[in-house]
Amino acid sequence: MTVCKRIGAWLLTLVLLVSALPYTAFAASEDSHVVNATMEETSVEDIASNVTTQLLRGAKTKNETLSMEAKPTHEDSDSVEIIVVVDDSVAKPAAQAQVQSLLQKQEKAAATMSRAIGETVEPQRQYTTLLNGFSATVTYGQYKALKELDCVESVFLSPHLQPAA
Repeated sequence: MTVCKRIGAWLLTLVLLVSALPYTAFAASEDSHVVNATMEETSVEDIASNVTTQLLRGAKTKNETLSMEAKPTHEDSDSVEIIVVVDDSVAKPAAQAQVQSLLQKQEKAAATMSRAIGETVEPQRQYTTLLNGFSATVTYGQYKALKELDCVESVFLSPHLQPAA
């Protein structure tokens, strides 16, 4: 009887250990470039940093770009809404001094951009928590010129979602 109990205990232990493994450990991947995701604990600061990092990947100085539009079909005179990322610093939601500092940086960047294109770039929405940036409406031709400026990290077209007809 003791031998049966020992064998049963070992089998139960083995089943519990195997069930603790992630189910993807036994999955065979047909696609060699599939990445298995892992769970990590995140905080507000991590989220802000990750969003900023992803947005900054669209910066003009890197080979890879963040493309928010499928195929731009804009004429240079078309009015478009852009998002400007000033730099990679962000403010904690409760830190008013940090927010004011970021807003001053944004105003300085908007003034530099205005001088570069010869028209006023007026920020419509200003972002300080997840990224240091603002949105503005300019022409598509001005957008292309603003992407080349050194006073900002990146400039990209604001995505517009429309319901399917």
